[in-house]
Amino acid sequence: MPREEEEEGKGESGSRSSGAMRSRRRTPAATPTSPTVTTRSRASQSEPPPPSTTLKGRKRSRASGGCEDEPPTASKGRKRSMASGGREDEPPSTASKGRKRSRASGGREDEPPSTASKARKRSRASGGHEDDETAEQEASPALVSPPAEHASSGDSSAVSSPLCWPVLPGAVIRGQDPPGHVEPVMKMKPGILDAYDRLTWKCNEKKGRQMKLATLYAPESVSCLVNEEFIPTRESATKTVLKAAKVVMSLSSYVDGVLLNQTSGFVINWDRESKIGTILTSALIICSKHSSRDEWSGTRKYIPEAEVRVHLLDKDDSVAVANLIHFDKNYSLAVFKAVMNLSTEVHPFCDAKFGQEVFVLGRDKNLDLNIDHGLVPYKGPTTFERNHYMFINCALKRNECGNGGPVIDLNGEVVGMVINIWRMGFIPSSFIIKCLHMLSKFNCVPRLHIGMKLSSIKFLDPIRVERISRKCNVDSGLIVKAVSHGSITEELGVRPGDIIQSMNGECITTTVELENLLMRICENHLDQGCHIGSSVDIQVGIFHIRQGSSCSTSLKLPLSDDVEMFVFTLCLKETVIQVFMTQWHTALDDIGLPRIQVACVGEMIFVAARAIVLAIFI
Repeated sequence: MPREEEEEGKGESGSRSSGAMRSRRRTPAATPTSPTVTTRSRASQSEPPPPSTTLKGRKRSRASGGCEDEPPTASKGRKRSMASGGREDEPPSTASKGRKRSRASGGREDEPPSTASKARKRSRASGGHEDDETAEQEASPALVSPPAEHASSGDSSAVSSPLCWPVLPGAVIRGQDPPGHVEPVMKMKPGILDAYDRLTWKCNEKKGRQMKLATLYAPESVSCLVNEEFIPTRESATKTVLKAAKVVMSLSSYVDGVLLNQTSGFVINWDRESKIGTILTSALIICSKHSSRDEWSGTRKYIPEAEVRVHLLDKDDSVAVANLIHFDKNYSLAVFKAVMNLSTEVHPFCDAKFGQEVFVLGRDKNLDLNIDHGLVPYKGPTTFERNHYMFINCALKRNECGNGGPVIDLNGEVVGMVINIWRMGFIPSSFIIKCLHMLSKFNCVPRLHIGMKLSSIKFLDPIRVERISRKCNVDSGLIVKAVSHGSITEELGVRPGDIIQSMNGECITTTVELENLLMRICENHLDQGCHIGSSVDIQVGIFHIRQGSSCSTSLKLPLSDDVEMFVFTLCLKETVIQVFMTQWHTALDDIGLPRIQVACVGEMIFVAARAIVLAIFI
């Protein structure tokens, strides 16, 4: 053993000069990879090798730079490693690695190579060599960037490389005061800046692809379920909404390959055998023109031959072509059928109630779910809107893609379909059920044209309700806001301000009740063998505000499956002004202005409208 240690000492002192070692340490070394190390037990270290093997190994060690038990290929690898800056990426022999670490750490083979290298530098450092080493390390290349295969990303693979952003530090200039002066970017070589820009662009491109992943994607809008008001019931509300969302689809229509409209819809029926689903949505999906705010004007134009596509909710976001079964202009309903797979049950319908708490669902252009929450207020339609609407006081912004989506209660049952044109409204489920029933029974949706715009006394301020009860001795009913010019109702003497108390002996308190009653009358009329275009006699109880008396009048109304149009009575200047003022007051109330501002604006509008009407019609 003493002789072996003496030979090893000679090998280190004779074959490796101190100048060569300093030159090798000054070479900037790249970051080495962690080599695979196999350590030997101390029992195997204590056993001396055979004499012949030891002698041959010592000779090879002297010839290859002092490393024993190393094959010729490993010696060549070490020479290539020394020539390339001290890198030891090539796998040397296990025994050679173990002996080198043992020498560097004082016989400890379990110490990492980096620790052994530091110990060797401290034990062999001589005057001023450490300062030279630090200066040369600080004068490394200015561009510190990740490898190209990390910064860029090519085609997708099973395991993606991590996202490593390039760094552009300044190069340290030696001999400056204070030390560590950083070179400005403008003084750097153009090649370095070009490489930095190229790597940054590749990283941004890869970052964009990563953000499209479902787990990293950030939607444009935030649902109402993250609000503090849902903290006590968030878990149950989330389960209800997510279960209902499985049947909420997105539909888009095209004419000659050009996008026409995009709406939401929901599945109301699905056949497991044929895989055909029935989708209910708004007729606005095939509407090419609806510029007028007044739905009674009849200016909407529809294109039934438009191509409608359903965006399915699978992983590939596949699209299916939908076939139009029927659409109704008056109720703004459209029924389509398409082939699809459904992983949940269809949700049942239930009646909508005033004051009810509901959720509004839909999908935007990115197929993300839109969720909002609100109450069904005690409000009726304005003179712009049809009599069959109910409304929701939620903060959801106008979103045409949300038209046709379901309105559900806290149990997940469907209470209506969204119609969000000028304000958040919906068609109650009672009308939807009746329309689908008559469509399957008569292949049409008939309706009686009454020629009146109505509002409910029930929704008025209690002060106004008390005044009507005191002056007219009427507690409930529908106030006539406008009468269509030339209609049967106008010929019978019905005027704005009169009150409709009953129809066919049934008291009516809201416009929703009126529409449900009219649909039942139409169904009974067709069951008797009548057809579209015939007339229906109904008894109407009316309170005439100008005479101060009530009477019962028989109305002979036409039965039609087309949309009802309304014509204003232009010869009555006060009627025109009253209708105009009602529309503007409703619009200002929707904006949410204070009462003082509404009164001031309303007074100015009243004066201007009166002057215009008198100038035109007088």
